[in-house]
Amino acid sequence: MRRLSALLLCGLTLAASAVATAPAQPAAASAQCRGSGCNGKQAVDMGCNADRYAIGGFTVQDSTTPTGTAPAVGGLWYSPACHAAWADYTTHTEGDFRDLIVFVTSAYSNTSRNVDSRAHGPGTYETPMADWDNSFTYCATYIGVGDDSGSNPCISGTR
Repeated sequence: MRRLSALLLCGLTLAASAVATAPAQPAAASAQCRGSGCNGKQAVDMGCNADRYAIGGFTVQDSTTPTGTAPAVGGLWYSPACHAAWADYTTHTEGDFRDLIVFVTSAYSNTSRNVDSRAHGPGTYETPMADWDNSFTYCATYIGVGDDSGSNPCISGTR
């Protein structure tokens, strides 16, 4: 009986020390805004990109894309934790200058506003976020050309 008690005590001590010395797991990034509180804020700064998923996207391979260069890609993203959407655009081309415009239309009042950013050469660019309780059309337009004129790629998303 003493031996069994000693073995149990030893086992509990080892288990407790194993728990105490186990490496800490990284904490999941927590969202710092939700819904309309995310309007105009950057997804990465608010922790909203941790659970993001793509609503849709497009690829841009046109006359501004040099031969052998990867095409530009645009995406419309949604974060369930933040209940917000935003767009991004990645280009590898020096001469790729685009307005990144998300046309946000209220599902309830039919009012609209733009959330935008500007791409100016190689890099990844993001628009600020907008509350998901809206409809979205995202276009990567040539600077000064407007929305979907046929030469500009666009993607739409609806709640």
